[in-house]
Amino acid sequence: MRNFIKKLSEKLLSRKLWLYVAGVVSGIAVAIGVEGDAISTVAGSVTAAISVLSYIIVEGKIDTQRAAAAAEKLIDGAETIRDAEKQSGDDSHK
Repeated sequence: MRNFIKKLSEKLLSRKLWLYVAGVVSGIAVAIGVEGDAISTVAGSVTAAISVLSYIIVEGKIDTQRAAAAAEKLIDGAETIRDAEKQSGDDSHK
């Protein structure tokens, strides 16, 4: 279920999907007689909003991955220090 939600959220954030939706809505609006200026304004607004939202989410994921990698390096460093201290303590008792 979690994988499904992740895939669905990725698809909903796809700029291609929203450009398609904007195109379909624009086509329907033209067919029913809505003015061209209103169509252009709505389509442009949707495209811009989705682009910004996608950028923010993708950058957030990248930042999360970087933070996780940095945390892993800190943990590895702490374990190395701990192991060195244990070994140093063991050597002093001999």
